[in-house]
Amino acid sequence: MTEKKISDDAIIEVSLTKSNDIKIEIKSTVLHMFKSQIEKAVLDVINEFNLSSVNIYVQDYGALDFVIRARTRMAIKRALKESI
Repeated sequence: MTEKKISDDAIIEVSLTKSNDIKIEIKSTVLHMFKSQIEKAVLDVINEFNLSSVNIYVQDYGALDFVIRARTRMAIKRALKESI
């Protein structure tokens, strides 16, 4: 059985911290072309939630902006739910 390759998607992991710092780590095959756009999409969503202490790991597989934003929103919501 062959393994299906992920494309046009992103995996986002969020950890809430007490560091009063935002850290974003991005792994992507297109990082050299789209790093600033990926960072902006993630930061915009972080700002929507008024977060100031968070670590975010992005594994990008060529996702479009709206996909990165949606995945980031869901990951943040899950992290906030788990912290209650």
